[in-house]
Amino acid sequence: MSNDKKVGNIVSKLKETKEDYHNFIYESVLFIGVTGIQSKMTISLIEHILKYAGLKTKILQANFNDLNTENIDIIDDIFKNGVDIVIIEVFPKILDFIYNFKFDIAVHTSIENSYPEDFFKIQKELFCKLDRGKIAIINIDDNNALKLIEDNNSALVVTYGLNNKASLTASSISITDYINLVVCLQRSLTTIQGVDIGTLEFPITLKSLAENNIYSALASIAVALSLNVDIEIIKKSIASFDFNLKSIIK
Repeated sequence: MSNDKKVGNIVSKLKETKEDYHNFIYESVLFIGVTGIQSKMTISLIEHILKYAGLKTKILQANFNDLNTENIDIIDDIFKNGVDIVIIEVFPKILDFIYNFKFDIAVHTSIENSYPEDFFKIQKELFCKLDRGKIAIINIDDNNALKLIEDNNSALVVTYGLNNKASLTASSISITDYINLVVCLQRSLTTIQGVDIGTLEFPITLKSLAENNIYSALASIAVALSLNVDIEIIKKSIASFDFNLKSIIK
């Protein structure tokens, strides 16, 4: 069976499932869509933080071996087994699949928008579909990032990056055995729950020497703050995360 046929079957099954669970799912489960070249690392770190916070998560991976009718039981996991948050990697081939969900948070993880134009259009569609009060998290160091939200006046926008204009940035970066930095929230942030978080700073340690992982950390922290996760939990969970291949979703 072709990949497109598999996805078509999943979409049909999902629509049937949602006929029964439509109200339940959006009252009980939060959906996070993650897209871009750093998506796998970022998803792994988001999941790690949220599990550390005691939340039950489910990842839907960009892997056609996982997205098939035999594994449609993932939908049952979401609906029946107490999943709090579903994290979905957004990529072109599952376009119809992902847009059956109403995302609460959309995360852009690219540093440079060097992928094909059609992929950018798909990413933009993800951000354009965010309803009022939902949260768009974008890497402002990507020159094209602001184009993702130019047609959406409803979503709350949180920018991150090493640019001093970012809502969430890093300072005092030092690299020895690990990366140490200070996370700076430079502008207030409103969480999904409607709680206002004021400006703040706190140190974190990344068990990594790859500077690109600073971006994944900032994106993940933006998600955690948007979900009103306690700062101490964020710090401890990141300090315990090992940035190696064993930690990354395939």
